[in-house]
Amino acid sequence: MWDIVISVTFLAISYGIAYAVSGDADAFNGWMNAITHAAVLPAVRKESRLRAQLVITTAVSLVYHALKALDPESSFYHPLEQLDVGMAVALVAHVLLIYMDELEWAPITFIAVLAACFPDFNVAITGGIVLVGYPFTSVLSFHYDEHTKWILFGLQVVSVAAFLLADTFTTYSLHPIWHVASMLSISYMIDIRKTPAPRAPVKSLPMPLRVS
Repeated sequence: MWDIVISVTFLAISYGIAYAVSGDADAFNGWMNAITHAAVLPAVRKESRLRAQLVITTAVSLVYHALKALDPESSFYHPLEQLDVGMAVALVAHVLLIYMDELEWAPITFIAVLAACFPDFNVAITGGIVLVGYPFTSVLSFHYDEHTKWILFGLQVVSVAAFLLADTFTTYSLHPIWHVASMLSISYMIDIRKTPAPRAPVKSLPMPLRVS
């Protein structure tokens, strides 16, 4: 829970100061989009099987956001934007379908390339992954800690809302909140996946009567 407490405190202070001083939105969004990638650290520390993909996806996202803030007219901007989309969708698909649901045959490469080639539909593609993957994930984790599952559910609700409403009603983008909620969600999925299901109690058999 400390990861959530620290993240919420940091976000509340950052957004509070930005609104209080009416800071520059572009500068705020640029810095926050970079800093909030630190939310991936708990997941990186917990699970070696996801570590490479988490680190690479985060590195691509950092480079993309840095270029977006510093030089959006660069010839590398559009290719990096597509790469960022593809890597993010690949990570979602990998975590839900392969890591959580153990569907080793899931066509992750096709899904990621599809999202990168058709960025206008990446939300629909990601939504499809969640609709297919999440019900199975819920069933597989049915017997695990209910407290952790409710935390995960709350993080995912915040993640989806922040992604869809990122620049709709606010002066400062909600995209950094999506970074934090989605990356912490992966951390809690790892907790669920690595916690063994409780064993059913073994009923003791009655001892046979001895005849003297």
